Amino acid sequence: MASRIVSLKSEYNFPHRCVDGFASLLNEAIPDNNKMGKTFYDTKKIFNGLELPHKKIHACPKGCMLFWKANAELDKCRVCERDRYKRTSKGSLVPIKELIYFPITPRLQRLFATKNVAEEMTWHSKNPRVQGTMTHPSDSEAWKHLDRSFPDFASKPRNVRLGMCTDEFSPNGKFGAILWTISDFPAYGMLSGWATASEKACPYCLDKSKAFWLEHGGKMSWFDYHRQFLPPEHPFRNNKIAFCKNKVEKGTPPHIMSGDELWQQVQHFAKSRDGPEALASLKKKKLGCFKQSVLWEIPYWKTLLLCHNLDVMRIEKNFFDQLIHTVMDVKKHTSDTVASRNDIAKYCKRPQLHVTEDARGKDTLPKVPFSLDKAQKKVLCEWVRNLKFPDGYASNLSRCVDLQSCNLHGLKSHDCHVFMERLLPVALKELLPVHVWKAITEITLFFRDLCCSTIKLSDMERLEQNIAEILCKLEKIFPPAFFNSMEHLPVHLPYEARLCGPVQYRWMYPFERFLNHLKRKIGNKARVEGSICNVYLTEEIGYFCSNYFQQGVDTKTRDLGRNVHDDVESTLDDSVPELFRVDHGHASTGGVRRYLDEKELQRAHLYVLGNSGILEPYERGFEDHIVQMQPTIRKEDVWIKHEAEFLEWFRLKVIQEKPNDEILFALAMGPSKRVRTWSQFYVNGYKFQTYGHGKHKSTMNYGVSVSNEDGGDYFGFLEDIIELEFTGALQTYKTVLFK
Repeated sequence: MASRIVSLKSEYNFPHRCVDGFASLLNEAIPDNNKMGKTFYDTKKIFNGLELPHKKIHACPKGCMLFWKANAELDKCRVCERDRYKRTSKGSLVPIKELIYFPITPRLQRLFATKNVAEEMTWHSKNPRVQGTMTHPSDSEAWKHLDRSFPDFASKPRNVRLGMCTDEFSPNGKFGAILWTISDFPAYGMLSGWATASEKACPYCLDKSKAFWLEHGGKMSWFDYHRQFLPPEHPFRNNKIAFCKNKVEKGTPPHIMSGDELWQQVQHFAKSRDGPEALASLKKKKLGCFKQSVLWEIPYWKTLLLCHNLDVMRIEKNFFDQLIHTVMDVKKHTSDTVASRNDIAKYCKRPQLHVTEDARGKDTLPKVPFSLDKAQKKVLCEWVRNLKFPDGYASNLSRCVDLQSCNLHGLKSHDCHVFMERLLPVALKELLPVHVWKAITEITLFFRDLCCSTIKLSDMERLEQNIAEILCKLEKIFPPAFFNSMEHLPVHLPYEARLCGPVQYRWMYPFERFLNHLKRKIGNKARVEGSICNVYLTEEIGYFCSNYFQQGVDTKTRDLGRNVHDDVESTLDDSVPELFRVDHGHASTGGVRRYLDEKELQRAHLYVLGNSGILEPYERGFEDHIVQMQPTIRKEDVWIKHEAEFLEWFRLKVIQEKPNDEILFALAMGPSKRVRTWSQFYVNGYKFQTYGHGKHKSTMNYGVSVSNEDGGDYFGFLEDIIELEFTGALQTYKTVLFK
């Protein structure tokens, strides 16, 4: 009982006073000799032995160092000489800054101590790998390279590979190894030591970058940077008009350095603990690297194929924002401004886009092919406002539409992900010139292929070849101001996917959601870190205990989902067709009874017979019967006869033969005309609604598709949800059909 209370507290974020009242109520409801606590504090004391360790470590106010181990007795920072403590009004000393450290070793040990989790912790050693296909990091070359480099480590399935996430302490030894890091782009620079906000912002191109400063735009541009990634004979390389004027590209892509090569460059650089003077001296050299990362102290770090991942989530969102703001000509966000037009005049041969003056001497901007006018923007906004998605597919995008200003605002990262990969090609098809639409469609398809949950090595090699040409096509259309570092980084994403596997294990979505989850758990805003710490420790206890709850209890660790219900074991034996034995989901109401008309009854009966899987001998017998009656009949006409005559023939055949099979008699006699119907039904984790019930809702759950044997797909609206009943001599057989 106490474990359930702790689990519910952590899962639904109940206030302490709410849990106190709940625990007190349970205490009163059960017998007097119970050991149930009357408050949450009393309940939590039962689990003192299950709480995993954590430590509070004093830190430098500027983050230079930790007062830990050999430095535990210091009163000042060795780097910046800041004080460790401050004196309160009562005269006591308190640390200025504290780090709450959760040791990872006991947490990994707990995972192995939990039976159902322990099996998954060693799954990678039994992973049935398919050559050339990647569905998990264990399929990737980076994982295999680490195994080859350290065979003793790889030989033990219980050894763990970790991905370290940072958002704006590391295990090292035989129990765990960091495979790579995951972070957004600013944190990428903080962690790797490479400056990500200059002309050398790309951590792959390093000092070979050809980015330049826009004279009028006042920012760095990666315009006309991607022709060097094209094959040597590509016609774009010799084009002197579409890119930078009078420029021919003869260069080759920058060499991607290995870990050993990078270490040779950074091994003499200053570290954070060397002090601000050493770091300032390194920064003045403008080498691109502003410090030596502490991760280089890990012995195996330079042997990794990829140390730091680019965050596909942020890159895709920033690319989409830049694209949609420019296409919709959003003030203060568009790349099409007077300054960008002046840069076009300086760097490009596009005289039709140069700034002109009207009769009053005011600057005017000629119409560009990549921007929508007000009427087109209104059409696009109305289309987005009327969009409907299935439940759980995406958020309600209509809330992001402002019809007065004809603008989209407040799009979250996942909204941009859905819009970029699924909606943008459809939305812009009738609004932009064909060459502009094709270029935008190609970049959306690039991100869609990149983000597949299962990727093939050949597909990533294809994307690696295509992305440079796609970016060059965009360079021919958009101004130099459009291309910042986020528009350049996609050129390196297929390389990372080829080495490390699917992006869903290497982007920030799960970590951003977890951080948001922790922020919502803050109870004491005056002690934010401590509040998060207490909640997290309680969650760890709740999650551990929930693994031992009865099967079917919906908990965070085995979340069934809002549209999923616990499986119900069938009482029918294996001789009954699967159509009647499989759990068909559940409805939210008791449904409504009605009668089927003759046409509905016939179609439903034929569908059940055709999918029962036990009537093949009778179907062959009916075909022989028709051919015997009409020897010259065509095969297509036999199936027409099947729909019209099979039901009656099958009924008479079963009555005549009297087989010792109850289900055959039930199928032959047909279903009851009186059926139960619903307007809403949950099955296989999805919510389905009839068109009449869902047409006025913000989500669309009435679309269905059916595939035929030839691979064709048929789409339509769900009109009704029907439960058919076939009555046998001993029991009733039920199945649910979608009409």
